Amino acid sequence: MIERGSQFGIISNDKRINLYRTLNYHDWKKIEPLDAETPVTEPLSISQTIGLLIDENVMTGYEIRKNLMYKFNLHITQKMMAEVCNIEEYVFTSNNNINLNLKVRPFPNSEKN
Repeated sequence: MIERGSQFGIISNDKRINLYRTLNYHDWKKIEPLDAETPVTEPLSISQTIGLLIDENVMTGYEIRKNLMYKFNLHITQKMMAEVCNIEEYVFTSNNNINLNLKVRPFPNSEKN
C-alpha cells in the first residue's frame, strides 16, 4: 500500500521512506507464527450459489460462465471457472450438444463444355 500511495502521489518520497523504515523496525513484514500451519479454506459460498442457480433451473453452468465473460469482457476457460469456484469442470460445459453433419457438395460448374 505504501508503494501504491507513492505511485498515486498521495505519499511523498520522504514519507514513503519513513513508512518503510517503521515497517521494518516493528518487524511487520515477517510471517505470523501460525500462517504456515493454518490450512487455507476452500471457497464454499461461490460453489453453493452456483449449485443453487443450477438446481433451481435459473441458469446453467454454461450460461453463468458466458454471462461473466460477456459482462466483464474476459476469456474464462472452464478449467479456470472450476478452479476459482471449487466446482467440477463439467458443470460449465454446454448442454447444447449439437451435432452437425456437413457434407461438401460439388460446386456447380459455371462453364459448360
